[in-house]
Amino acid sequence: MHFPVDFMCADKLAADATTKVRTEHDGIEKGWYGLDIGPQTMKNNSDVIARAKTIFWNGPQGLFEMDPFAKGSLTMLDDVIKATKGGATSVCGGGDTVSLLKKVKGAAN
Repeated sequence: MHFPVDFMCADKLAADATTKVRTEHDGIEKGWYGLDIGPQTMKNNSDVIARAKTIFWNGPQGLFEMDPFAKGSLTMLDDVIKATKGGATSVCGGGDTVSLLKKVKGAAN
């Protein structure tokens, strides 16, 4: 199991929120929201996915419905696609993950 070590935090649930990265050591301040994974967690996830032979993905990494908080999920999607093209077996499921995939597919059309 791999857990986030940093987070993209925002002062409100809005695309125009003030954001900052906080680590697991810092914690998330009162009145702030953890809305995506941070850059170190994205790198850690990428490293794990690159080594994987089988991937079960159930759940986006953040509030992907708002562009400022979609980077973690989109990075993971790119990593899973790359691993799958390299021979890994990938299973993506769960309602929110399917919504992410539909959003990306819709953007590509």
